[in-house]
This record gives sequence, structure tokens and C-alpha cells, in this order.
Amino acid sequence: MQRDFVADIAGTTEVLPAVRRLADVFRREGRPVVHIVRLYLPDGSNAEQQIGPNEHILYKPRWSAFFRTRLLEHLAERAVSTVVVAGCNYPNCPRSTLVDATQHDLRTVAVRDAVSGWIADADREMTGMGIACLDTSEVVAAIRTGRRGLGRRHL
Repeated sequence: MQRDFVADIAGTTEVLPAVRRLADVFRREGRPVVHIVRLYLPDGSNAEQQIGPNEHILYKPRWSAFFRTRLLEHLAERAVSTVVVAGCNYPNCPRSTLVDATQHDLRTVAVRDAVSGWIADADREMTGMGIACLDTSEVVAAIRTGRRGLGRRHL
């Protein structure tokens, strides 16, 4: 099984359909998924996440999924080389995770229509760091065709 993708998937109502589509495709293709959770919502709505056999939940203390977590070790143990990030509020958690992923020499993909708070300047900023900015349909197509190396600097 190719272990080339992992997704940071958490979402708000705004991006939830795209996040769910990504998670479903990752599951069907047998790709590893890591659900990154910073805090439980007061109503508990993010506490009940459906996870499959190739999925894990990681709790993080700050914005980046790499900050004081075992995420990097988790990815290395599974020979994961590409991180696909979708989720809640671009200026904070997704942005921090994307920057940290590329600093760890991982191929890094931001799924712009599955990240809430995405702004036009984000494409310029992220691609300037070698981070690929793609839409859900592009990521899904890449996964289904087995394309590797979605991160721009690694093509």
C-alpha cells in the first residue's frame, strides 16, 4: 500500500463538505489520515469523529499540528512523505501546520476550498514556500491516479 498522503482534516460548516470528501477518498484509497484536534467544542460536536483502521486522532496544544506532538514521528514510522492540510481557519492552525510541514522537508499541500478563511494572498504566500495550493478535485484526482509528489518543490 502506498503511504504517501496524510491529511489534517477538521472543519467548520463552511468547508465541511470538501473536508468530508477528502476524508472519504483517503479512506477508500487506503491512505492514512490524521485528525488533528486542538480543543473540544463546548457542545461536544467534534468529539465524535468516525475513524477507520488507518486513521488516528492527534491532540495538539497550539496552532501547528507539529508543535509538541508526535506527528513527525508518526509520519516517519509510516513512511509518509506528503501532508495534505484541510480544516479550520487558514490564518491560524492550517497556516502554522503547512509552514511547519514544509520546514520538515515534507511535500505539503493546502486544499484551498477545504480550508476556512482562505484568502487570495494565501496562494502567493504558500506557493512562495513551495507549498502546493490545490482544490479538492485536484487532490482527489491525484490520489485516484496514484500521482506522487504533489508538493510543488518536489515535482
